[in-house]
Amino acid sequence: MALGIVGIVAAAAVIIALIAAGLIVRGVRKSRAKTQRTIDETRRGERRAVAYLEAALGWHAYLQTLRPLAFPDEAFTPNRQRDLAVVLRSRAQLEQFGSVTVRQLHENALEEAVTLIGVLRTMPTTPSTGEPDLAAGRFVLRFVLGEISKRVEVLEREMNRELRPGTGAPEQLVELTGRPRVAETASPASKRQAS
Repeated sequence: MALGIVGIVAAAAVIIALIAAGLIVRGVRKSRAKTQRTIDETRRGERRAVAYLEAALGWHAYLQTLRPLAFPDEAFTPNRQRDLAVVLRSRAQLEQFGSVTVRQLHENALEEAVTLIGVLRTMPTTPSTGEPDLAAGRFVLRFVLGEISKRVEVLEREMNRELRPGTGAPEQLVELTGRPRVAETASPASKRQAS
């Protein structure tokens, strides 16, 4: 009889050990999956931060090269191209890692840059060189350059806001209309019918 009780206790101990081992293995798997998810989220956040930095640097470089068109007393920055190549490369990065809001703000700034190109093309030319007469259109250039700067500033503020800890992309918070999302509530008439 004592041997039977020892056998039952031993069997119970083995069963408890197997259950404990199963729980430990399950906990380790969950922990590993959670760690992997955290690493993936961190990598995505880092990629987003790099894309946002490249976009900001691209816009600043572009604006620095354009500024002397509107303000001739400032010399052109040497060894810099005056085109949107860097900005367009950052656009591709934003398509992959940026939020919808940042992509839209980037597109808005690009539209202003295209407006500037259009303004430069429609400017009267100087008879001697055939190049655009920048002096005649200086105020228009300053206005359009200011509009680009404003749009880039809004873009940068949104990128900074999204990258702050505890804030995320506004897609979850804002409806398509741009208003804060509100929970749908039943109308007073439908509440009376339900009761």
